[in-house]
Amino acid sequence: MGGLAATYGATLKWSFAAGAILCSVLWFTLLGALSVTMSRLFHSTQAWIALDSVIGVAMVLISLHLALG
Repeated sequence: MGGLAATYGATLKWSFAAGAILCSVLWFTLLGALSVTMSRLFHSTQAWIALDSVIGVAMVLISLHLALG
């Protein structure tokens, strides 16, 4: 993060840091808040199959992009 923030120069690196902190707080707050809702959803076998399928397709697409790009 420090190396990436350094590319923004002396004036914008603090804005970058504030944005990174804000996004981190927001992400973990939403993750905690939605965990109860999502746990009810993932009692279903079909939901796990759908999630695993989406993750598998994303991994294949990323690997193709890396191999061919």
